[in-house]
Amino acid sequence: MKIIIGLMLLFISAFANIGKISAVVGDANVKRGNDSITAKVGVVLEEKDIIYTQKNAKVQIVFNDKTVVTIGKNSALDINEYVYDTNNPKNSKTDLNFFKGAFKTISGNIGKINREKFKLRTKNATIGIRGTIILGNEEIISCLRNEIIITSNRTGESVFVPQGHFVELLDKGNSVTKLEVKPFNEDALDRLDEGFKLEGEQLLKANPTNKIKRETVVPLFDNTIPIQDIAEQQNFEDNRELLDLNIDDKVEEIQENECTDPYSQEC
Repeated sequence: MKIIIGLMLLFISAFANIGKISAVVGDANVKRGNDSITAKVGVVLEEKDIIYTQKNAKVQIVFNDKTVVTIGKNSALDINEYVYDTNNPKNSKTDLNFFKGAFKTISGNIGKINREKFKLRTKNATIGIRGTIILGNEEIISCLRNEIIITSNRTGESVFVPQGHFVELLDKGNSVTKLEVKPFNEDALDRLDEGFKLEGEQLLKANPTNKIKRETVVPLFDNTIPIQDIAEQQNFEDNRELLDLNIDDKVEEIQENECTDPYSQEC
């Protein structure tokens, strides 16, 4: 009987485990029901957890399907729904609500197998993925690779956003009446980077020749997929890895075992 109970508890624990915190800088916590858990590397996350960061903090999460999420300073993520079912792939789904602050998402296996059930939400918009890398906040959402679909929560309007482009949701604090897809520009890049810029870091600078240079003054987040690095590109519209020069290497490190069946044990 004890063995059966032990196996049941092990099964429940495994089912509840949906991912882990892989990197933290500064003060952050996980709200689970009435409990508050200090965010530390290795903390196991569960569905319905809410992660909060303080004014000089950011957190990276790696989910079981290898989806990678980074939330910036003064931000919050509600893991509203997350199911990764290797036995029945069509049951897999993700619903993440970034209801405050800045975020970056690199989609994993669920985004490949069940795109229509991979949803990202903000205060002002809902994002459907056709791409793999998304960066945004409450005011602006951008696509860094492939394509995404953005739907305004206010008007219901939807637009396709290709890589290297963004959509504004707020203009000087007011909701926009019509979504407009625009190529990256200096102002948009500054606004996107601001949510991840911590004290002691200098993230993105654009010089008059339209080249982008990024620097890390103090490396505070070495074991995450960095927003900060050194990069130079000739043209905003030509940037394919606009906000992370090293992102391909880092994603490959986390998602190194690509295969035709993402649900196999070898992935």
